[in-house]
This record gives sequence, C-alpha cells and structure tokens, in this order.
Amino acid sequence: KYDEVGDFHEGLALVEQNDKFGFINKEGKEVVKPKYDFVGDFHEGLALVEQNDKFGFINKEGKEVVKPKYYDVGDFEKGLARVERYDYYGLIDKDGNEITDICFEDIRISEGVIIFNEEYIVPIENLKLIYVCLLKIKNDTRRMEFDSKEKRDEYSKILNSYIGGREVRMESEVNEKKRKLEPLIKKLEEDILSIENSYCEDIEKAIEDYYKSYKMQ
Repeated sequence: KYDEVGDFHEGLALVEQNDKFGFINKEGKEVVKPKYDFVGDFHEGLALVEQNDKFGFINKEGKEVVKPKYYDVGDFEKGLARVERYDYYGLIDKDGNEITDICFEDIRISEGVIIFNEEYIVPIENLKLIYVCLLKIKNDTRRMEFDSKEKRDEYSKILNSYIGGREVRMESEVNEKKRKLEPLIKKLEEDILSIENSYCEDIEKAIEDYYKSYKMQ
C-alpha cells in the first residue's frame, strides 16, 4: 500500500505514502504513520524528521524527542548531533538539550572527534556534558554540577521541598514568638509610661531601644 519502502535500519524502515513519510517494523506494522515531509534513517535510536521546513528527531516509538524547530540537523554520533539555525551551528544531546551555543560557522562530527570552524578539534569524550543547578544560600550562589539531567532535576526537587518546608517552619516559629512576646512588650510599655518621670525623651528612647533589641533577635 506504500509508494516506496526503504531499507531497514535498527529494525525500522521508512515508508512513503501520498508524499508523506513514516516508519514500519519488520512485521509490517506502522510504528510512525506517514505524516512527515521527510525522514532519515535511524541512528543510535533516533531518526531525523522534517515538517514545515523544520527538522527534529523522533525515537522508535514515534515520540518527538526534539520537535521540528531547526533549519537543518545531522545524524547522531556518539550521542551528539549537529543542528543549524540562522546559518549557525551547535550541538544537541539525545534529550534535545543544546550543549553548545548555536554560534559556530561550521561543526563536523567525524570518527569520535568534533571539528569546530575547521580549526578546533575536540575528542567527543573530552566534551563533558554537565547539567547545572544554582543553589542560593543567603547572598551566596553555589554552582552544583551533575552528569545527568535526571540527577539534577531530582536534586532540585528535594532542595525545593526542603526550602519550602523550612520557610513554613520559620514563619511558624516567628509567629509563635511574636504571639508570646507581644503581651510582654505591651506590658513593658505600660510599665515604662506609668513611671513618674519628667524626662519623656528618656522613656521614648528606652522603648525604642527595646524594639531594636527585639527585632535583632
């Protein structure tokens, strides 16, 4: 029923139907319905797809891991793929994360090395993939690094849960402290103001000093 069937790569073959492309498995079942303007072969579990003149990637279940948004893409090699936007190039990983800025005039992935702008050669294993979480403690910002997105997100989840709980506890403690101190402060004011003292400024200063001391606690 297809106009064309391609060769199998990693267990799937592209099919064409009414100028649209999809994939079938070796049993002939449609894994991805023909809906794309173009598809490439699978490499490292992902295949490039084109839709409305933009490129992205799908996995073997047909899920768009990278939605079609780039002007051009290359196949994955060693977990990385070249992408292009506005005539500049960058690299993405298999989760769709842009691991470099899209700012290079050219990038090539060749036999385990990356060639930037035809002059800088970097082995892929030296291009460390880092996922960053910024931890703010008072006025200090600390950079936490993780080797996977999952680890970073789990850390952020635990951290935010702790911070949220701490803020609730602190607010509760402050409210309890104020509840206990307010009657004492009011009593102190009454006692000070009831003293027969012609030096009103001294009385006001005593109250003010007490407030400052209280606020600093």
